[in-house]
Amino acid sequence: MLKELINEELRKKQEFRYHNVPVSDKKGRIRFVKHPCYIFLENDDLYLYVTLTHSQKVGDYLVILLRKNPNPNDKRESYYVAEVRVDKKIKFDRFAKKWELDPLDDEDIRKLYKDFLKKDN
Repeated sequence: MLKELINEELRKKQEFRYHNVPVSDKKGRIRFVKHPCYIFLENDDLYLYVTLTHSQKVGDYLVILLRKNPNPNDKRESYYVAEVRVDKKIKFDRFAKKWELDPLDDEDIRKLYKDFLKKDN
């Protein structure tokens, strides 16, 4: 499925942005919540990313502890949701400036993507 969405070559990226995630309340009203993401690949229209969180549990997803919180102003433990996600660039907002991911965490996320592609065949 992922290969069908990506119809051109991907470029390496190392960037943090806020993703506008639609959330509905009990009355069915939809609002957008800005959630931090690590974007590791892109093409002209899409970003491939993982979601960052402080939560040790996010639904039924595997959540992996980062070696270092990428936000230099936050000393809490930080995690990423071990699911490669794809979305249009227009759904992302401003940069998270001065954030930096540990190089070993970056390798782990890229390995996650390669494993994901193998399963997607």
